[in-house]
Amino acid sequence: MSGEPVPYTSRLSDLTIAHMQAEAQDYLDAIALLMRAERLQVQSRVIVAGDASQ
Repeated sequence: MSGEPVPYTSRLSDLTIAHMQAEAQDYLDAIALLMRAERLQVQSRVIVAGDASQ
């Protein structure tokens, strides 16, 4: 993710999470496109979890 650090006790709104997911997917799609141009097989996905260790 990009942006300002969020305090541990803060809860992000559903809209903010959706925006961050879309931003991450756009980034991954752009990287995947470059890799596919090199004839590499690429799969990507964005996963949201409340705990980073998940």
